[in-house]
Amino acid sequence: MLKSNQSHHLYGFTDLKTLNERGPVVISHGKGIYVYDIYDKKYLDANSGLWNACAGFDHPGLIEVAQKQYSKFAGYHSLFGRLPEETLELSDKIIEVSPFDDGRVFFCNSGSEANDSMIKMLWMLNTRKGSPQKRKIITRINGYHGVTLGASSMTGKPYNGEFQLPLEGFIHADCPHYWKYGKENETEEDFTKRMAKNLEALILKEDPDTIAGFVAEPVQGAGGVIPPSKNYFDLIQPILKKYNIPLVADEVICGFGRTGNLWGCETYNIKPDIII
Repeated sequence: MLKSNQSHHLYGFTDLKTLNERGPVVISHGKGIYVYDIYDKKYLDANSGLWNACAGFDHPGLIEVAQKQYSKFAGYHSLFGRLPEETLELSDKIIEVSPFDDGRVFFCNSGSEANDSMIKMLWMLNTRKGSPQKRKIITRINGYHGVTLGASSMTGKPYNGEFQLPLEGFIHADCPHYWKYGKENETEEDFTKRMAKNLEALILKEDPDTIAGFVAEPVQGAGGVIPPSKNYFDLIQPILKKYNIPLVADEVICGFGRTGNLWGCETYNIKPDIII
């Protein structure tokens, strides 16, 4: 089983030709930023798991807290007005360290689920406010937001064409990657101005009264680890405010220190309405 693709496991996001030739790398355990396979071969896991093991794989504080929690109960929901005390404590702590002075925290199982939940919240709020037509979601080419139907439609990668996505109402704006998309003799500042001008033109073309939100990663992660061009967010935020379009920062990859600050929003002077 370990030398070929003979198990019953269905592999996700994997090159099957390579898998069939080499077999899977079966991980046994982790220490700090390293993981070890079942033959005790050591690997530097530069992806931190799936971007989520920011404190390493054997942080003693996390182990202690997890063991303590499992001795009480392993998990519980927060429906019907019932929830664990830890859920309340964590909600308060997240707001305390967030860029927001106040707010609400909604816990999900993944970034995909979080993005889908955000879409539904925006749609519901707009309907309750008498604007049911405000449903369109603008994201960007090369942006990555997840694998569920809504999140995949937000993701501006060509492989989603295999699923006949995006769904109607999901629109992909320009990717602010100056090195790849800058024109000959165009300065980075002029490139950013063009990105902002194109975004405003797209908003007007689609009709601002039909747009529920604009969603962006501070740094595009799975799309290629692409930082925005200089002053990109400084120029697009006034445009979004002008047309009353909420700015949603997808911090699933960038958050908790990955850009040098606790939040990618801090690094790029983003003032979001919602953080994923």
